[in-house]
Amino acid sequence: MATLKRYRIMDTAPEMVFNELAQLATNLLAAPMAAIAFIDENRIWYKARVGLEDESSPREESLCTHTLYSRQLLLIPDTRHDEQFKGHPAVVREPYVRFYAGIPLRAANNQPLGVLCVMDHSPREISDGQMNGLRLIGRQIMLQLEMRLRQIELQQQVMRNQSALNDTKEQLRTAMTGQLNARSEADDTRERFQFLTENSNDLITRHSLDGTFIYLSPAVTHLLGYGEDELLGHSPYEYCHPADLPIMREQFSLTLEQAESTTYTYRFRQQDGNYIWLETITRTILDQTTGEPAELIANSRDVSARVVTEQALRESEARFRRVVDQAADAMFLFAPNGRILDVNQEACHSLGYRRDQLTRMVMADVDHDYDEPRYHAIGELELGDSATFETQLARKNGELFAAEVRIGRLDSGEYLALARDISQRSAEQEAVAATARQFQLLAQNWPDYLRVIDLATMQTRFSNRQEFAGLSSADWHPQQLGSRVHPDDHDAVTAHVAR
Repeated sequence: MATLKRYRIMDTAPEMVFNELAQLATNLLAAPMAAIAFIDENRIWYKARVGLEDESSPREESLCTHTLYSRQLLLIPDTRHDEQFKGHPAVVREPYVRFYAGIPLRAANNQPLGVLCVMDHSPREISDGQMNGLRLIGRQIMLQLEMRLRQIELQQQVMRNQSALNDTKEQLRTAMTGQLNARSEADDTRERFQFLTENSNDLITRHSLDGTFIYLSPAVTHLLGYGEDELLGHSPYEYCHPADLPIMREQFSLTLEQAESTTYTYRFRQQDGNYIWLETITRTILDQTTGEPAELIANSRDVSARVVTEQALRESEARFRRVVDQAADAMFLFAPNGRILDVNQEACHSLGYRRDQLTRMVMADVDHDYDEPRYHAIGELELGDSATFETQLARKNGELFAAEVRIGRLDSGEYLALARDISQRSAEQEAVAATARQFQLLAQNWPDYLRVIDLATMQTRFSNRQEFAGLSSADWHPQQLGSRVHPDDHDAVTAHVAR
């Protein structure tokens, strides 16, 4: 608990970076619920949450308590079939958790602080890649916590430094002894500040109000490759990637206008000409006398690995989206409970809905002949297996059309349905059947004897009478005709049959 209190995170206001990391976790697993939770003596408090109403819950009512003291990912594919958790409060009542994956969040001293968890109302399995993705997000959360703590400590140190300097001025006006003491105290303060900046892996900088560098910590060398004095007097705008320059200018202006810290990510040119992704927290330092902005102080760290990971994830999702949107068949990605998670353009076009409308529906809303036992059987499919059936899909305007649907199970535990419009094929089959019925009706009412024979097999395909001219149907078989035809007509009949 002492370690948790040192981070000063409990009951703080929502922060965009933690909200985005929680959302990233839900996107990674395509799940409806996720939380970044910290745990004290009595409760679970959610710093960021997706799909959860309450901002906290008692320890005994959360699955996160079991993850806290674990040293690895806690994975429960189906809580209803887990002897330890099937009667847990979070399983048998809101939020009715069926799937749970939790990563413990541990401080540098290995003390547990909280949990990153992802949940779903339906059971599922996750891939090794998704597990590794959750671990990466967990590390990013701890990096953000450490940076946040260092920023708080640095701001407090700066404020203490400013206070010490003000005290020094007052002492200078009173007496020489006070002056000497104050000078000694100021020296100690500067030494402490210098110690913090020189031993931090983050780059700490001070700026004039126009952004010009007036101080850079030694980290500038290993982070950017510049000497400690090489950037003094220069503006960071000179080194910012042109595409990110508007972001940097906007954030500097916001920091000055609001007198609050801002966090932003951008590319900065290193000494060798390459660009590095930095995440910077900037704060305004106010003049203690006038209350007006005096300078800016910033804490920057290398987030290149995180940005590359996020870009790769976005590009992968974009490639998948392009493939499925170019497919000729309608595609539906749905959860085990039937909730539609995603669709392609053809699904929207063929049914007449927008994507955001379909993702608020379930498969029973679009499958007019929805059969619960059939979908229950689909839920029992093994990975790689599929089921194919014909049904009727319902368009938004109420029109029905015949479709052949093939459903397969994915390794994520979700299901992919491919639906092909077969209304034209069904109409053609019905036309052939109707023609056959008409022929049979006509033949049965034909006044003369009518017999249809397959010449390849010489088998009778159809006969409208069992008896004709005193002969049975079998007697009229071509192989029997030779013995019954008058000798004068034998050659003519044989030639006709041969044709």
